[in-house]
Amino acid sequence: MRSVQPEGPYLLGGWCNGGLIAYEMARQLRAQGQTVDLLVLMDADAPAFRFKQERRLIDRCISLLRLNPEKQVDWFLLYRHLRLSLYDWRQKQRAQKEPDTHKQHEESEVPESLLEAETEALEREASQQPEALLPGKEVLRQDWLSVYEWAVAGYLPSPYPGKVTFFWTEEEPARKYGWRPGIKSNEVDIHIIPGNHISSRTRYLSILAEHLRTCVQNVQNRS
Repeated sequence: MRSVQPEGPYLLGGWCNGGLIAYEMARQLRAQGQTVDLLVLMDADAPAFRFKQERRLIDRCISLLRLNPEKQVDWFLLYRHLRLSLYDWRQKQRAQKEPDTHKQHEESEVPESLLEAETEALEREASQQPEALLPGKEVLRQDWLSVYEWAVAGYLPSPYPGKVTFFWTEEEPARKYGWRPGIKSNEVDIHIIPGNHISSRTRYLSILAEHLRTCVQNVQNRS
């Protein structure tokens, strides 16, 4: 990007995992003394703040076993496959029981909407897993979502010192919780757009574009 535009100010934005890339670009540019006038994260995946403990456990196992990078990925993919397979099995067992036998978590620090969103994500991922209990690494490496999770689980960025503009959807508000640990001291601008993670950029694309246009115009008016 800097080969095309060597100096700022820069206007950056990204959707989903592209939001993580935009965030890291903005962080590095600011560290280099460049000006970032706008950073927009549109329904962005969160960094590994919420995967911190899980990643730490995996790193300890890797260190003890002295695994090379390729083996590290294979072990992580197998771990995720077994975890999701176990989740799928438990869900099937619960479905066979009467509804009134379910235990409720009365005291939880996690918002109910976040629990629902994580449950839905696990269900989607579990439904896409190979049926074999121990599939080969060639099969596991076709699970691009798990490969992506491996990369994201290791991304623990330093705090970004500037303003962050978030676009969150009406139907999946829980996605924002993963960002809270990393932006506590930031100035934050929040836009709520209709739809969910997918429909917000398809059915409601014109509304998303209008919000984005407003953000850009506000920056240009200040210049």
